[in-house]
Amino acid sequence: MRAALTLLRNKQPQGRFYTLGIERAHRRSGAGSLLLGALEEWLVKEDAGYVTLETRAGRTGAWAFFRAHGYAKTEDLPGYCGEVDGVRIRKDLGPA
Repeated sequence: MRAALTLLRNKQPQGRFYTLGIERAHRRSGAGSLLLGALEEWLVKEDAGYVTLETRAGRTGAWAFFRAHGYAKTEDLPGYCGEVDGVRIRKDLGPA
């Protein structure tokens, strides 16, 4: 499993996931949900009001995972990775 984040962005209490990955052999085991829940819990304790991440637009498995955990698309990102489009998604965590 891999995860990385930053807490403050533009001087606002915001979480941002840069990498969140589960090895293929451990997918659909609950490991991703446990990791995501722990990261979100930590962000809440640090008074982050929301968390964002970006992903390639065609990653339907990743999008379904995050949607099931309360994330919503906020922006389309044309040319996100060269010729590949992306999306930005967000989840509100509570008052900042």
